[in-house]
Amino acid sequence: MSEGLQAEFLMPEPGPATPSSDQQTAVPLPLLGRIVEHFPSATLLCEWRGKEGPGVLFGLNSSARRYLSLPGRTLCPPLEPSLLGALWEPFVRLCEKAAREGNSVEEDGRPDGEGYWHFAASPIAHEGRTLILFSFTACPQKATADEGCGAPPTSHDPLTGLLDRNGFLSRLEQAVLAWKNGQKVDGNAKKMPLHAVLLVNIDRFQRVNESFGHGEGDRFLARLADELRRALPPGTPIGRFNGDEFALLLDSFSDISEVHAAATRLQKVIARPRRIEDEEVHLSACVGIATTRTGSTHPTDLLRDADVAVHRAKARGRGQIDLHIREPKIAGLPALKLEAALRRALRDHQLSLAFQPIIRLDDSKILGFEALTRWIDPDLGFVSPAEFIPIAEESGLIHDLGDWALETACRALAGWHRRFAHSRELSVNVNVSGVQFQDAEFAERATRIIERSGIDDERVHLEITESVLVRDPDLAARTLGALREGGVRIALDDFGTGYSSLNYLHRFPIDFVKIDRSFIADLTQDSARRKIMKAFITLAESLDLTLVAEGIETREQCLTLQELGCRQGQGFLFARPMPAEEIERLLRGAGHRLARR
Repeated sequence: MSEGLQAEFLMPEPGPATPSSDQQTAVPLPLLGRIVEHFPSATLLCEWRGKEGPGVLFGLNSSARRYLSLPGRTLCPPLEPSLLGALWEPFVRLCEKAAREGNSVEEDGRPDGEGYWHFAASPIAHEGRTLILFSFTACPQKATADEGCGAPPTSHDPLTGLLDRNGFLSRLEQAVLAWKNGQKVDGNAKKMPLHAVLLVNIDRFQRVNESFGHGEGDRFLARLADELRRALPPGTPIGRFNGDEFALLLDSFSDISEVHAAATRLQKVIARPRRIEDEEVHLSACVGIATTRTGSTHPTDLLRDADVAVHRAKARGRGQIDLHIREPKIAGLPALKLEAALRRALRDHQLSLAFQPIIRLDDSKILGFEALTRWIDPDLGFVSPAEFIPIAEESGLIHDLGDWALETACRALAGWHRRFAHSRELSVNVNVSGVQFQDAEFAERATRIIERSGIDDERVHLEITESVLVRDPDLAARTLGALREGGVRIALDDFGTGYSSLNYLHRFPIDFVKIDRSFIADLTQDSARRKIMKAFITLAESLDLTLVAEGIETREQCLTLQELGCRQGQGFLFARPMPAEEIERLLRGAGHRLARR
């Protein structure tokens, strides 16, 4: 930060307040200093004394000092025409207009008769006097007056210093245009880093205004905006729209689950306890997400999609996240066309894996991960596994798809074992289709893939459903026996639905039983289900099987499972499925334990 903003802001004697001062919001000056320093445009903060014009200059950011050729270690110079030169006239005119109207104003101009500039002025009240944030940006390209400035407009929210709706939309338009141009060059949307718009809406913020007054509420929002800015990479576009709603533009993500993880981190920033008038306040936030890969690629439509998503999130309760996915074009699509698209996806590497942690319930230690296949097609959008797995099975593509998933999961786990000493006991679960299991060569091929990865066979758990055992019990017994001889461990998935024959548990070499999420959902309200769950746990213990509960979403469900004796589980309470890169950051940072959400 420049010296003028590092130093304590100069406070002049009270000057005459403008008529609009009582309608504006007081913001702490040190906070303004931090905000102004992060503005990409050259910005100065000064007092406006009504008819007397500009007063004391409180601070300039680094960009302004560079434009004005000021040393970085000097205090603020006098605010006079010689400081701004040809920019003095638009400075005075816009500051007067902003103070008079009580709103941000902006314009493009050519005050020196040569290059084009973009100017913006925003009024801010402070202790009975009006301050002005004045920003100026030189256009990097020669333009005509009708074309406007080639640089993005610097339109800011006067309370927080963040972009307002127009300023945010301008940044979004440029980002989407760059994304589209890159897609044309690369020709593969899956390889392009996706852009995501996040709308963050503070839950029940009106309670803050009702309890402490709008002044405290505004100061709270200003502090929160500063925290969000510091929590994000430098230069991340952040806007404030309607009162307690913030907008963020994130880029350089390769997978949707990375965006979801970023939204979760923002929720944790907002959830930190804060004090207002000696009272500790706890807030949560709902987040709506729209991306260039799952939604529209038009800027205003992306904002609309994110708005729809945040409203859906709020409808489900506090602290929710919703991803807007454009209506897929799967409905009515002939099976052969979907099959062709899946073949291209395998060929062009459009598929990816997301990993959901499996944890020990008593201390949230990560024991391993379930690998889940994700497909986002450039034209079809997000394609659900429920839609493409049957096509893969019918066409025979399931064998290539299954081999790819197993090899990719093993390669990821091997990398984590090498890089993180505490992760060498982690395992990975990979789902196996019934069609794969009917292939007489499946066990040999799977064992070979695991051996090539260099990890211990027992760290790979293959998940099968009960239907696989029912279809051909003799073949299932032979295949499972061959896998067990190679050291691979077997998990029976979706137990509690379908056939649920207890006979399978001792007839076949099974190591884990995974209780279906539909059984967990009503566990806390249904006493009969709790009794059945207790019976499952007792039976599993007697057969030396490990029971894993799927779909744990609430603390109440987790506590009930622990009371019944269940030791392992997975679900949104702990973590959503994440890309391999996010798992790596998790292992590097938090180690092998997860905090419950």
